[in-house]
Amino acid sequence: MWTTFRSRSLWTRGGEREGTMLENVNYNLMETITIISRSLHRYENYARDASESDCRSCREIWRKIAEQREMELEMLLSELHSHINTRKLALKKGQGRLFDKLDQARALFPELEGRTIKVGVSERSDGLASTDEWAIWFRSRNVSFYVIGHELTHLLQGGRGVPEGERSCDLFTLARDQLFCDAAPGYLDLPSTVVTHNGWVRIGRRYMLHHIAKEALEERDKGRRNYIKWFEQEVKRFASKMY
Repeated sequence: MWTTFRSRSLWTRGGEREGTMLENVNYNLMETITIISRSLHRYENYARDASESDCRSCREIWRKIAEQREMELEMLLSELHSHINTRKLALKKGQGRLFDKLDQARALFPELEGRTIKVGVSERSDGLASTDEWAIWFRSRNVSFYVIGHELTHLLQGGRGVPEGERSCDLFTLARDQLFCDAAPGYLDLPSTVVTHNGWVRIGRRYMLHHIAKEALEERDKGRRNYIKWFEQEVKRFASKMY
């Protein structure tokens, strides 16, 4: 599948403005695009409900709202594309290694089988994802498996099996496979006995992290609403016994 993936044009940030400002602008556009795309799906369901209830006025309301949101989405996509240059990826030092990692990570995401995903190179952000564009951006060098897994997991949010939110995304990433437990998750609270000072998960703690993450999702399936907090508490409890 990555043969198609490798041959896609890759997206990089363009423009001459200061890097951090451009990064925030692009992120804001992408996040809003995702929100509107998901709302359009809901409006379709609302219109269907109105039709089943034989409420023509409600159906017309949802149709008009959807048309307005589609216009907003088109405007945002046009602006985002104006910020991004497309080019073929030159396999410079470190980028071949990135693709090797992507090959390895994607094999653990059977839900993405058959899906073409655009990949871009980000000069500043560790990772970004756009479910509307089915695109992900990474640093070309030294990207962790955690970051790769986190962005691929983002593609499964929005009614595709993973609940919304960065913390949920982190937990589902850790639970998927021990491979993604190499670096500290950005949105979960882990003790220093688990994470090194430079942000990597200690090798002897990675299995524990993966195992407890899987247990947390089992707790979620049983109806526990604070399953993420439960995960953090369990990690601290087990880590305290390991010294």
